Amino acid sequence: LYQFYKHDFSENKKLERVRDFFVFGTVTAQRWSDLIRFEKSQIDFHDNCWDFTSYKVEKPIKVYLDGFFELAHEILIKYDYSLPVITSQKFNKYLKEAGEEAGLKREVILKRRVGKQRIVEFKQPLHKYMSSHMARKSGVSIMLNDLEMSIHEVREITGHSDLKTLDLYLNDDKKALRRSMQKTMKITDIPFIQNQSKSNAG
Repeated sequence: LYQFYKHDFSENKKLERVRDFFVFGTVTAQRWSDLIRFEKSQIDFHDNCWDFTSYKVEKPIKVYLDGFFELAHEILIKYDYSLPVITSQKFNKYLKEAGEEAGLKREVILKRRVGKQRIVEFKQPLHKYMSSHMARKSGVSIMLNDLEMSIHEVREITGHSDLKTLDLYLNDDKKALRRSMQKTMKITDIPFIQNQSKSNAG
């Protein structure tokens, strides 16, 4: 994502606009139907968030534009809060071109599960798989696996109604599990336990 965002498309403004729209969609992890309906009036400048009702599921959504999500705000400022929008068919075509130009050529293996078997269909460079839906999927994956946000927090952002759907995005990463466990407090460091110990000592 960072490689794509930092690529210089100054010689091709069409691809630059497609790239920026894709990055905005990735960082916010919203549906295409909500991205194309973005309006400046949906920005709460006081609370620094994108506040809207999802078109598909009719749920209120708030995306706070801080930290990782600040990148979305940078893009909004760049376009004066009027996102560049084209048809999804043209968008997907130009997105593949932009991905190829930006060097997103890592080999990807497409797999399909049939029963208990995994069948490898074919291998292609990453840019050939790029589409509008990849933005939302990538955003969810980054939030869960890289930013280590809770699945409940991500659901508040994405508007998913089923936790099982989000669970599919979680990597089976034992190292990540260990890092998370190492961040936990020892039982003696939990404030409630410390207060009890002080009370008993008194």
